[in-house]
Amino acid sequence: MKKPNCSFMLVLGSICSLAFTFNCAKAQDIDYPKLAARIIKTSASVKPGDVVVIAGGKHDFSLMEALAIAAKKQGGMVTMFMDSDAVERATFKDVPEQYLDLQPTFFADWMKHINVFIGLPNVEDSKAVYADIPPERLARANKAGQVISDALNSSGLRF
Repeated sequence: MKKPNCSFMLVLGSICSLAFTFNCAKAQDIDYPKLAARIIKTSASVKPGDVVVIAGGKHDFSLMEALAIAAKKQGGMVTMFMDSDAVERATFKDVPEQYLDLQPTFFADWMKHINVFIGLPNVEDSKAVYADIPPERLARANKAGQVISDALNSSGLRF
């Protein structure tokens, strides 16, 4: 079994701290720039020239924006990926079945150039998004996405 690296454990700690913060304070009470600076500097340890990807849902845009700004202030080259409940639901409910098998190999290849990946929840209401999606459709899409999981597991990315 692969031993988790220290960077991963620090990011995991920050995410747990973040979850606790969200439960104890209203979104408007959270100092996103301060939280983002701590995550970027301490947990993710972004250095000048690092390629940083920040992914999440539109409901987390304020935090994603603060993370991107903090990463750029450390010299990171930032790309943001935005998702939404509507897009996720359509992906599993409305996309023709044969397209669920398409593997995102382009992204697995691109990941070789990423140093830091910060992934926030991509949907706000997972029960509503996935409630009546047939398990077979979810399984097909997950099988196609395994190429990403494999790339992540074999990478040196800081999460």
